[in-house]
Amino acid sequence: MQFKLSGEVIVSAPIVKVSALINDPSQVSSCIPDSRDFRKTDEKSFSVTTDLSLGAVSGSLAIRVEIEKQDQENVKYTITGSGLGSRAKIILKTSLSVKEDKTGISWEADAEFRGIVSGIGSQIIKNVTNEKVNGIIANMKEKLEAG
Repeated sequence: MQFKLSGEVIVSAPIVKVSALINDPSQVSSCIPDSRDFRKTDEKSFSVTTDLSLGAVSGSLAIRVEIEKQDQENVKYTITGSGLGSRAKIILKTSLSVKEDKTGISWEADAEFRGIVSGIGSQIIKNVTNEKVNGIIANMKEKLEAG
């Protein structure tokens, strides 16, 4: 099963500060909801375990995230995961832009799921994935605006 997601958020922080956060594995991992067992694998990648609930099916998903900085304003994340008898791959591209004294973060995600999870229903999986991505973005915004 494949689908696309996208969104945009404005944060009250300068673009340099936002760029630093979205390129730092420790900072990015701390923004993933319900995550634990952070392990930095190198300067631009990490792994975590996150809890996932898809209707009647719930469990843990082990994910690996690779951060590829395109330039100061553009970052690509390759997210792979396995758990619940399934595999996931998400390519998440973020783009930063100056919005007066704030920074816009727009994002697009191409998601692919295989295995047992694919049989649950595409709308449920899409909603849960969108909820997780929005949770990450909201946590980044909170961290950036906190100081």
